[in-house]
Amino acid sequence: MGKRILRNFVVFNFLDSFFSAACHAIIVLFWLKIGLTMSEIAFLNGAYFVACFVFEFPTGVIADLFGRRISILFGLLICAVAYLFYGFSFCFWSCLTAEMTLAFGQSFISGALDAWLKDSLDYYQHKGNLTKNFSLGEIALRLASGLSGFFGAYLGLIDYHLAFLFSALGLGFLALLSLFMLSENYFVKSDLTLQKSFKKIIVDSWRFGCQKKIVWRIILSMSFMAMACQALNLQWSLVLADKLGPEIIGPAWIGVKLFEFFGLLVVYFLIEKKFIGAQLLQFANLLIVFCLLPMIYFDNGWFILLFFLLQEIGRGIFAPTRKALLQENIPGQVRATIGSFAEMIMKIFMAVGWFCFAVLSDYFSYKIVWLCSLPILFLAVSFCRKIKTLPKI
Repeated sequence: MGKRILRNFVVFNFLDSFFSAACHAIIVLFWLKIGLTMSEIAFLNGAYFVACFVFEFPTGVIADLFGRRISILFGLLICAVAYLFYGFSFCFWSCLTAEMTLAFGQSFISGALDAWLKDSLDYYQHKGNLTKNFSLGEIALRLASGLSGFFGAYLGLIDYHLAFLFSALGLGFLALLSLFMLSENYFVKSDLTLQKSFKKIIVDSWRFGCQKKIVWRIILSMSFMAMACQALNLQWSLVLADKLGPEIIGPAWIGVKLFEFFGLLVVYFLIEKKFIGAQLLQFANLLIVFCLLPMIYFDNGWFILLFFLLQEIGRGIFAPTRKALLQENIPGQVRATIGSFAEMIMKIFMAVGWFCFAVLSDYFSYKIVWLCSLPILFLAVSFCRKIKTLPKI
């Protein structure tokens, strides 16, 4: 049964990413196409991350109270509605509505899916390395995202709105499919009311966080890294489109996902070499630093593309490692809640990073903006170095 759980987890990640990622490669170009300024884009994405911050914790409590499958189902349906909004968006306010709705929907899924996997594997007594299990999901996610982003980039050459409508239809289909894929027969509904559950879980989570400082170090290390990466997320498509032409975005997106996939394979190799989670996070951060330096120094578009792809290896290492570190150090009864809390903190850091880098890009070149991300990456490394007592994963 454990193998079936893993298979369903991988398939769900693939389909969720395939239907969601059609617009990822062209989203900034879409915003500029409909007339948004960089300041408006900064506000738009900042509002998305703030909404994620607000919604993450309460939706995590709902997943712990009513079940992970119900939470994921609601999340998929709400995300489908958000992409439908985007499919008919032509101004800032309609985009803002779509972003806020998307943040609400995604908050039902984040934390709940990871908690479902860990609880299901524990229930069926499946033995295996948790980091490797999460890596399988990330491999499926990256593969699907690459294919979908490539497909969406070419849909965008016809009309950007088509990519969003494709996402809306796909996620609606996946919501129905999730009823059969994500079984949770072992889940027992809590007898507490929603209000009492919020109060109890908030108190328990606070006490847990005060007692287990290592979780805060994990959260801060991953949050600073995610914050620094917003400089690249904001401008990579603009820089490459300017230097190599807009036709490069589709193939570049495929390259991004291939190199992230390679990063997931590196995780397997380093685990075999007895690396622990904190060392993996350090390695991921430092790899991004070493790739960012030549991207800042050189002007050639192909050279920038090469090192941009190489830094994606670090991002591929980052995703499954942070998830496994958190899940190994969180008790089952508040697993979705604290998982959502970690996502909440990370997204507020991402909001600050995106907003600040977008404002800087109105006044300075992309090189200055990317240079400003380096100190933040070193902060992430410093928190990784403080994670001393984690078990091998």
